[in-house]
Amino acid sequence: MKNRFLFFLLIFIFVILFLTVENFFVFRVSGSSMYPTFKDGDYILVMKSKNFKIGDIIVFFSGENGSSEKLVKRVVAEKGMALEYVKDGKYIKISSGKEFNKDSYIIPDGFLFVMGDNLQTSYDSREGWLINRNLVIGKVICRLFPPKLFFVNFLKK
Repeated sequence: MKNRFLFFLLIFIFVILFLTVENFFVFRVSGSSMYPTFKDGDYILVMKSKNFKIGDIIVFFSGENGSSEKLVKRVVAEKGMALEYVKDGKYIKISSGKEFNKDSYIIPDGFLFVMGDNLQTSYDSREGWLINRNLVIGKVICRLFPPKLFFVNFLKK
């Protein structure tokens, strides 16, 4: 009886681990676009998911043309939000759908406007491109390395 219980317990643990491993992956940050949140060489844990909100940090494929390069950026705006470029397109004003004006650009359905936290060096949606939601791999859960920064809150204040 005890052996049978241990056998089923091991099977249960194996199934849980298998399902968990399938839903997570480790990503190495490259570059300084997310500084100071992440530094070049940091390792982050990403949960494969299409459920995220404004302010979440996501990992996505950089292009629809079969590009396998993955980027990490913060979700700044989504469907129905209005963007207005200020100061040569390097800064943006974001507003809800009720505050449109003639110079606003409305984010279409199925797309995201993303930005790096390092506004001076980040190549992001301010350059004129949006992310198709289908290219999102998942959202960042935590930093794995360096370990002293494991429990840093990634939400912008």
